Amino acid sequence: MGVYALAKGWYETKETLLNLRFIGFLLTGVGLAFTSGALLG
Repeated sequence: MGVYALAKGWYETKETLLNLRFIGFLLTGVGLAFTSGALLG
């Protein structure tokens, strides 16, 4: 039970970190697109 709870917690933490990284990547892409659009426009 203890090992399972530990593995589950680690997996959920990893998933959360991946999601945060993905969101950060999206925000960076949007920011870059907006900046280049403002410069070119």
